Amino acid sequence: MPLSPGSSLGPYRITAELGHGGMGVVYTAQDPRLKRQVAIKLLPPDLTRDETAKQRFQQEAQAASALDHPNICTIFEINETDDGQLYLVMAHYEGETLKERIERGSLVLDEAIDIAMQVGEGLAEAHAAGIVHRDIKPANLLIAKGGTVKILDFGLAKLAGTEGVTQTGTALGTVAYMSPEQARGEEVDHRTDVWSLGVVLYEMLAGHPPFRGDNLLAISHAIQQDSPAALTNDSASLTGVVIRALDKSQSQRYAAITDFLAGLRSRTGPATEAPSQSDEPSIAVLPFTDMSAKKDQDYFCEGMAEEVINALTKLTGLKVASRTSAFQFKGQSQDIRRIGELLNVKTVLEGSVRTAGTRLRVTTQLINIADGYQV
Repeated sequence: MPLSPGSSLGPYRITAELGHGGMGVVYTAQDPRLKRQVAIKLLPPDLTRDETAKQRFQQEAQAASALDHPNICTIFEINETDDGQLYLVMAHYEGETLKERIERGSLVLDEAIDIAMQVGEGLAEAHAAGIVHRDIKPANLLIAKGGTVKILDFGLAKLAGTEGVTQTGTALGTVAYMSPEQARGEEVDHRTDVWSLGVVLYEMLAGHPPFRGDNLLAISHAIQQDSPAALTNDSASLTGVVIRALDKSQSQRYAAITDFLAGLRSRTGPATEAPSQSDEPSIAVLPFTDMSAKKDQDYFCEGMAEEVINALTKLTGLKVASRTSAFQFKGQSQDIRRIGELLNVKTVLEGSVRTAGTRLRVTTQLINIADGYQV
């Protein structure tokens, strides 16, 4: 039952309901012992019926409460009601969630970078302690007065488990920020938080998430198969950073959130440092262009590029940009040198396919990014 103003929960006196959702109801309350205002999240009973999950959540929430970082919401207490319903007592902050902020319109570049940096700093602290959030999304990021960003709800995604994906009202909001491995129900590590922060950064700049659909399955399919549309205008300088954070392959994604932060600081591309001056060769293979009159060879063009990528990755000593990263630029008219810089490679292979009757003509050219000339 909802708690009404004036009612008690343990030693706390409820003053108002702040909001509710699939992960629980949040109230403001007074702590008469320390004479301070707190926020209390009362978790849904269906999330706490499994004793093993309940204990696991308590352990993780306790670990999170030990984190002392300005970008992580402070947890004062974890307790339960007489009927066994868990609740968390947290610091109360005046402000708004990032979700509410985005609903007013996309953010300017510097504001989006500042928020992403703060979230990344908080996640770096958690990851160093072995804690993965698993549910980074705008609704779990609070922008307090003064501009400090607070990460909320550590451990709740793990408590919900796979059931949390199907809860009415939370499915779309949660799945939209899931990494491909998380959407498949696989074990996740800190790189799932890298992905989710990449989605949040994209949404701040574009005004909408990169992967959308009419239902849960459509969104999940987009996450695992589609490439997001490129960022435009001032945000285009972050395209490389976002592409790497949203690489569907964990091994091609930023290896750590600190690497993601380094990319944000540079604002120039996905690398954690300036474009390499080392002698190690690197290449990106773009989808081939269909030059046929009927424009019916798209599948063949993509297939050719994929085959070349797969072959090149078997060569020792050659860095090959992933398919997801390279295919982001399909159909775009950007300068080939700019594409190479964003992908942090020294060479780019592009090609075309042309059919005429039973004849097929395939042409390719390898471009040196340093000068833009064909090798």
